[in-house]
Amino acid sequence: ALRKDFPSYSFATLDGNIISSNGFITGGTGEAGEASSLLARLNEIKELETETSVLNDKLGENQMKFQEIETISHNTSEKVNVCRSQLQSATIAHSTLEGKKSLLEREREGLESKLLNMQQEQEGLLRRQESAETKLQSLKDTEQELNSSIESMNLQILEIESSAKEAKRQETDSIELLSELRTAMAVEEKAQESLQELKAPIAERMSGLESSISRRVAEVDSYKERIEQSRTENTTLLDQINSFTEQLKSLESALQEVTNQRESRAANVSEAENGLRDARREIAKLTEQQGKEEVKKTQIDLRIESLCSTIRQRYNIELDHFSPDSHTLLCAIDDQKKSRAIKEKRRATREAKVASEIDKDQENDPPMDETEISETQTVPQIPGEDQPDWNFVESVIDELKQKLDSMGPVNIEAIEEFESLQERYDFLKKEHNDLTASKESLHRVINKINRETKTRFADTFEEIRKNFSNVFKELFGESAKANLIMLDESDPLESGIDIIAKPPGKKPQSITLLSGGERAMTAVALLFSIYMVKPSPFCVLDELDAPLDESNIGRFIKLLDRFTKESQFVIVTHNKRTMSRCEVMYGVTQEEFGISQLIGMKFTTNTEIETSKQAT
Repeated sequence: ALRKDFPSYSFATLDGNIISSNGFITGGTGEAGEASSLLARLNEIKELETETSVLNDKLGENQMKFQEIETISHNTSEKVNVCRSQLQSATIAHSTLEGKKSLLEREREGLESKLLNMQQEQEGLLRRQESAETKLQSLKDTEQELNSSIESMNLQILEIESSAKEAKRQETDSIELLSELRTAMAVEEKAQESLQELKAPIAERMSGLESSISRRVAEVDSYKERIEQSRTENTTLLDQINSFTEQLKSLESALQEVTNQRESRAANVSEAENGLRDARREIAKLTEQQGKEEVKKTQIDLRIESLCSTIRQRYNIELDHFSPDSHTLLCAIDDQKKSRAIKEKRRATREAKVASEIDKDQENDPPMDETEISETQTVPQIPGEDQPDWNFVESVIDELKQKLDSMGPVNIEAIEEFESLQERYDFLKKEHNDLTASKESLHRVINKINRETKTRFADTFEEIRKNFSNVFKELFGESAKANLIMLDESDPLESGIDIIAKPPGKKPQSITLLSGGERAMTAVALLFSIYMVKPSPFCVLDELDAPLDESNIGRFIKLLDRFTKESQFVIVTHNKRTMSRCEVMYGVTQEEFGISQLIGMKFTTNTEIETSKQAT
């Protein structure tokens, strides 16, 4: 209620809690009665700064060790490369010696064949036999030397292989040590980040407390001034009340008289209103009749105007000024004849004259025009028995008709175009009205849906919040506390939700400040609190028990057994205790390299499953 009236204010309770304008609750005392004063927070900040400096020193030492291990691993890799090159050269030399040995064996076989031939020819080839024996002896000596060199090379190869194995073993040891140091460094970096995250909200809290203290001091001073002002105002108001009571008594008597007059005047006003209402009805009838008559008049005027316009366009005659006059008719005929004669005369003079005399003719034309104009201005005296030349009149009318025809026909289709456009306009107006009506109906439906969604969301959120608190106590103990806080209660559909968890022995804090196991258990509590409101037939959990210790795994399995009767759980896990509680286990193995195989195993028989179903 205070937040709706004062959305930009922060409030402090008697317990020391501060409620910000965003709905966050800070301050208060801890569970063990720790003081939350400013000095305690400063000491805590100093301790955190010393811890961060120590951690930074450790991080520097670990980085130096990491660099030393990298240099050692680099040296060992270079030694391994040297040993590999020596081993490759030794194998090449061994292969060359083997080739030489095979050649010598072939030579020995040839010599032995020759020796057999020489033995058959002993009598004639003694000298050759002696030379061959000496040569054979020398070859045997070389063979023995080669055999001895081959044995020495084999010994060298064995030594190189043993040194290579030793280098590989050192390389694996260094890699393991490097991975351990990397994990340690990652842990130290994570701890440093968490300390930095802790440092920022503490600084924000300090600044908020300082600003709130200054505001509270200013408010106390203003309240004191208001109290003094209210005391002085009270004394003046008491004097005014006494004077007002005396005036009230006099006014009550005058009010009685005014009420009596008001009642009599109200009766007169009601009678006058009835007469006025009847007069307005008569006026409305007369105005309606007047409107109908005006509409009829406008229709007649429009028809007359259209007829006049057609006559004006067709015959170029103004009916307002038209009157049958024979004298004007004869004058008009005479004028037409004169104008036609003047035109023929000018045409003849233009054709007769030379181009050099055009300028002189133009100078001489104006006085002739003046005489012609004066002649046209003189109205001839026509005797009464003279009749107009009707043939000439018909020729003039034909010329005028040709001129009218040359001007083009009248657009008769304009009325049809107007009617089509009017129909189109009416259709579009109807469509616009339908769209606006549908838009308003859609807005009403959306508002209704939003109201229904807000109510359902609020009810579901309240149920989940209660279930979350109960399940959290079941997992962490009765002294544990947890809550779900909506960040913007005025707009629950777009609001964020803050998860506050307080394991035993810790202060209430956000879920981001908990350890990995505590966050996993909090997530389990939230998941199963949602399950209690709307259970699902299937649920897949991917290594949810990885960050949990043995005691928390026992609580997790105990909680999981409550929901196995309503839902079927598929769990990806490496924990033996979790595997022991499942009914069917599937594993992936490789009998051959690169070929995976799925193996399933049932821990319960069909009869046990049926008996458990019957028991449930």
